[in-house]
Amino acid sequence: MKNILNVRSPIDVNGNILNRICFVSLITAGLILSRFNWRGIGSLSKLFRYLKIGGDNDLIVPLWMNRKIEIGTGDYYWSRLIFSNYVYEPEIQFALDKFLTPDAIFLDLGANIGYWSIFCSTIIQDKDRIVAVEAGAKTFNHLERNMTLNDGVFTILKRAVSDKGMMTVKFFTAGHDHASAQIKTNIDGNDDIVESVETISIDEILSDIAPYTGIEDVIIKLDVEGAEVLAMIGAKQLLEKKNCLIIYEDHGNDPDCKISDFFLNEINFDIFYIEGNSVTKMSNLKKIRSKKVNKKFGYNFCACYKDSNFSEKFNRLCSQ
Repeated sequence: MKNILNVRSPIDVNGNILNRICFVSLITAGLILSRFNWRGIGSLSKLFRYLKIGGDNDLIVPLWMNRKIEIGTGDYYWSRLIFSNYVYEPEIQFALDKFLTPDAIFLDLGANIGYWSIFCSTIIQDKDRIVAVEAGAKTFNHLERNMTLNDGVFTILKRAVSDKGMMTVKFFTAGHDHASAQIKTNIDGNDDIVESVETISIDEILSDIAPYTGIEDVIIKLDVEGAEVLAMIGAKQLLEKKNCLIIYEDHGNDPDCKISDFFLNEINFDIFYIEGNSVTKMSNLKKIRSKKVNKKFGYNFCACYKDSNFSEKFNRLCSQ
């Protein structure tokens, strides 16, 4: 049945009979929606949540090697992971496959429920060299469960990444939209969850990793919903070195491409865009804007020092 339905196996379904009905419904819908890049699966999960029959954590899904992830039939963002031929953010997986080594350090900033930390734990064996940072309490608890589910193969921190640590900020999550939770300075009254969260900088995260000598490659997945520039300002010591690769999101709703502008024009980084197996160098903001065709989506780019080992390898990939 797995070959016919393209469902990961074995999936543990927890909860009640309604959760099982939701699971079977997702599989059935997938027979059709797989042809349309799984569009509609998220909407179906949203319906399950609205009807209060879909769960947040009623599925345990196998990933790579012996790694697993806890997701929910009512989670519009992650429910597609039940399908074995669905690849989440393939451009990030491409970059990590090419550049992550067992002796590197991986910072998962805006880790959500830990998908990329779980992936990197199949390459990096030292849990202290994989640090997943998440600010929202509910999502952090989910992240912690996924860490425990995988026998503690990465480290977690409940912090908001910013330019400096030991500050308290307001962190907002709108309803169940954990994928777009963010720091805000103004309260508009439309957000369902408001939390006070302590900040931490990238340099502070790295200083707490033992051993960290400063010569290791550092790969950062940066997705902190609009606070990316502040996060990089807090990486002053790291940026003095040339051994870092930043995989970051530049959202379609930002026509100024603030984070890409920072990398290109403030610190003179090279930026690359991955699409399928093709790599393109982004030499200016016009090229970056041309990739951001939908204001509702985030677009992932890779930034690194010019003339660094990362840049040299990316440039070779561009010529292939």
